[in-house]
Amino acid sequence: YLPPPKPQIASVASGNETITLKWYDINASGYYITYWSNFSQKVTINVGNVTSYTIKHLKDGITYYIQIIPYNSLGNGIPSDIVSATPSSVPNPPIIKVKIGNLNATLTWYDTFNGGYPIEGYYLYINGKGLNVGNVTSYVLTNLTAGELYTIELIAYNKIGNSSIATVSFIAASKANLTVTVYKKINGFLVSWNSTSKAKYILTVSKENVVLLNVSTTNTSYFVKVPFGVYNVSLEAINTAGITEYTFTL
Repeated sequence: YLPPPKPQIASVASGNETITLKWYDINASGYYITYWSNFSQKVTINVGNVTSYTIKHLKDGITYYIQIIPYNSLGNGIPSDIVSATPSSVPNPPIIKVKIGNLNATLTWYDTFNGGYPIEGYYLYINGKGLNVGNVTSYVLTNLTAGELYTIELIAYNKIGNSSIATVSFIAASKANLTVTVYKKINGFLVSWNSTSKAKYILTVSKENVVLLNVSTTNTSYFVKVPFGVYNVSLEAINTAGITEYTFTL
């Protein structure tokens, strides 16, 4: 009667934070599994008299080295060959950011975890219509309709499979087109304007390169009290899509 012979490992399979081992029965009383990585110390588990075991709570993307040691009443037998495996999973969903432009939007994204394998690409869905944009981290949407709601869904994938869906929504915008009317008064002038889009307005009045007035407002008119003279007037409309400037001399 001797300690058990060397176990032969039948298969090694990695999963999400797991590695599953199967080995052939050698009539041992039980088995120890020892595993370690380049970033951790050895851990030994007495798994009992079984021929398969799943090691859990590992870190995806880290390579682990594993050895099976049989035992019986006379002691430990010959250890198995050392095998290695890397737990892995599908990626985490990407983080998306949107920068709104003039009837366009720039999407950028980044990953928090690739699942242990490199990201191979992304599926992008725009209001339900999908396309594979490849392994990029930005995409520009053009020819949008101002005031329309757009819903973006993004999926990352690696060799294991697809991430869950990351979603972001935004309303497309256009720069504000301005129509400006000026009414001359005895003690100044009234600037009145209409805008195609909601915006913040900056009115600047200068004379001979000296700024006399610089005011920010959300109103659509402003009375400028100045004496008789020649003035340069600038009106800027600012929104998420950009800046529209209207200038004239009065």
